[in-house]
Amino acid sequence: MEAAVKSLGIVGDATKKEVVDKYKIPALYYKGLTELALDNVMYDPENAKGIFVDSFTKLLAAISASGKAEEEANKTYAADAHNYIGYFAYLKGDNAKAKAEFAETLKLKPEDPFATQMVEAVK
Repeated sequence: MEAAVKSLGIVGDATKKEVVDKYKIPALYYKGLTELALDNVMYDPENAKGIFVDSFTKLLAAISASGKAEEEANKTYAADAHNYIGYFAYLKGDNAKAKAEFAETLKLKPEDPFATQMVEAVK
């Protein structure tokens, strides 16, 4: 998995316009998911280090800069990124940040079951 993270990181850091336009957003999304798995957040949340947060933060910035935030795939990527960043904030006791991240998810995907459940948990 480390090789996948490295390869996706190369694509995510690319500056050539054609590469950025076609591959940057999905590369950052899949890099974040791979790091999420490496961090073992779902099975060992107490020991999560948040190695995926940077990739998902960069993903959100790339989506915003792309001018294509309303495309369905990008809305899904952004909602997932907000959910994972929010969940990590929740694990670390930063309820204000967690709440803000889940609120962003619900702006994009009002019926998102995870964000809906977490908003209730974070109160």
